[in-house]
Amino acid sequence: MKNKFLKFVYLVVIGFGLVTYSCADLNVENLNDPDTDDVLATPSDLIKLAGGAYRVWSQAVNDYSGPGLAMATMADQLSCSWGNAGMKDLSSEPGVGFNNDIT
Repeated sequence: MKNKFLKFVYLVVIGFGLVTYSCADLNVENLNDPDTDDVLATPSDLIKLAGGAYRVWSQAVNDYSGPGLAMATMADQLSCSWGNAGMKDLSSEPGVGFNNDIT
């Protein structure tokens, strides 16, 4: 009986300590969300911002799920013998009409 009581007291003390410690105020600066003054502090920062925006746009357009592969085969810049990303359907000459039937 005495061991159970001591275990209970230890558990309560440890639990109270954890609750007290876990409720501390977390005042942390978020370095991943800078304000406008920090982003545009120097002219070279503007160049980096434009370069990053172009990189994001370029990766979105030229990604496998983007229109880049299909448009490159339509312009005869690339060729494709398989049906990857709609490339074979869009690269045939003369162009094959799409089946727009509801069925």
